[in-house]
Amino acid sequence: MQDLASDEQVFIRSMATRGRMGGLSRGTADAATVLDAAGFDRIIIETVGVGQDEVDIIKAADLSIVVLVPGMGDDIQAIKAGIMEIGDIFVINKAEREGVERTERELIALLEMAHRDDGWDPPIVRTVATRHIGVEPLARAIAQYAGHLAAALAAGRVPARRVGMARQRLLELLGERLLQRFQANELLDQLAASLARRDIAPWIAVERLLEPPPEGAGIRSLGHLGLAVSTIDEALRFWRDALGLELKEGESVPDQGVRVAMLPVGESRVELLEALQPDSPVGKFLERRGPGLHHLCLEVTDLPATLGRLRNAGIRLIDEEPRPGAGGALVAFVHPASTGGVLLELTQKGSH
Repeated sequence: MQDLASDEQVFIRSMATRGRMGGLSRGTADAATVLDAAGFDRIIIETVGVGQDEVDIIKAADLSIVVLVPGMGDDIQAIKAGIMEIGDIFVINKAEREGVERTERELIALLEMAHRDDGWDPPIVRTVATRHIGVEPLARAIAQYAGHLAAALAAGRVPARRVGMARQRLLELLGERLLQRFQANELLDQLAASLARRDIAPWIAVERLLEPPPEGAGIRSLGHLGLAVSTIDEALRFWRDALGLELKEGESVPDQGVRVAMLPVGESRVELLEALQPDSPVGKFLERRGPGLHHLCLEVTDLPATLGRLRNAGIRLIDEEPRPGAGGALVAFVHPASTGGVLLELTQKGSH
């Protein structure tokens, strides 16, 4: 590796496992993908060693080479680790040492008991790396396996191992993505607190996290844009008189402390909001920010189901349950802390 470090055609990078089981760094597979896309002909991954858990290499490499040393007990270790199933080529390095014949006999015996579905018989190559002995036979064995793999792919036969590698990679990425999603889920902390109080069993908590969205909780359309105005009469001079929108209806909603005027725009509408009292939500908004966009409204098919879906996702709600709104609809508000700073109203028409 020191000899090759200055070669312009070779890139070498050390990647610590950082305690990760399996023998490979978390980013090894991604790094190999990038290097492959960059046009490198061969990508060699050296693992931390041979052991019972260091077999992640089969998830990242098309070809696995198992290197053993005679007289070091590696033959027994190979049996314990189950690496006979992952090795495509077996190398006995330091072949000048005593015991090389015994190690090779053990390997042959183990390979005779193994069965591979891809029709490849793993060869055994003796090498003495410090003297460059056996390097060429090893290179030929690698080329033969590459040809074997290429022939299978050309014939439309994707080796089960390669499919398994892809499947395992997808599962790893899926697990990481799900872990990131749930770590940012407020429901996780709520369930953790319940679990700590022994109010819920851990497997039930997990089921709660994995609950699918309730049926019928879909979004139908953009309901309206809610605009806080000083007075509706003043705002109508622009929206109705100057812009030409039709004033469809107006009403007071004492429950929300607001007077409402609705002007349809296609299937949506502009909703003008005038505070009935200074201490109402719209009144406080006007005092803090002045006239402007107050909220965005989405129409849903089933408001209780939608609230349940958001609650399970850990979304912060202002209204845990639907309440009466303008036009005989049910409404509920989602806190801006969960929407990126926008007050979101959810509505279901004709619900009461």
